[in-house]
Amino acid sequence: MRACFALGLTLVLASGCASSTGGGAEEPIAAPSQSAQIDVPDGVDLTGAGARLAIGERASAIYTVDDQRTSVISVTVDKIVSGSTKRDFKDFSLTAKSRASTPYYVDAVVRNDGPGALDKARVPVFGYDSSMAYFPPSDLIGRFDRCVGGPLPATFEAGDTVKRCLVFLVPAGETLSAVQLRTEDVNAPISWPAPD
Repeated sequence: MRACFALGLTLVLASGCASSTGGGAEEPIAAPSQSAQIDVPDGVDLTGAGARLAIGERASAIYTVDDQRTSVISVTVDKIVSGSTKRDFKDFSLTAKSRASTPYYVDAVVRNDGPGALDKARVPVFGYDSSMAYFPPSDLIGRFDRCVGGPLPATFEAGDTVKRCLVFLVPAGETLSAVQLRTEDVNAPISWPAPD
């Protein structure tokens, strides 16, 4: 039996997300600029909007999921690796466009710094490709042991930590330029440039 593959690869053109430097690099803003009004827990420093981080560095941002769920989330991107659609998704039913894409796998550690719960929230990490488009990770239906991801756990209280692997399918002819933490509360994404 073939596994099903639901691909939510909606490419949204990012207005104002590209730099004129040609490398897609964004200059960080000096101070954090985050809009939600919550009490940031002691010992947690918000990462400046627009910051560029190295793989393994942690970013912390306010994350408002809905009217009931707002908290500080910390994300550490530990690894970004490319794969092969032909090899990795051989048992999945894909469209021709999806089969021509390149999968990128992102290992991340997500921590809820509080004060609120983030039960079942999507991990607010997006891909950013060489066409200057950003997009959410692909939703997979079926078992995919190569990269186990999905939303945050059903119970994700302040102090909880979870590891997630996110799959980004980048269209043929493009490459993954960066992985970005994007919440409505940060006025410019926080980026981890992808290795060359």
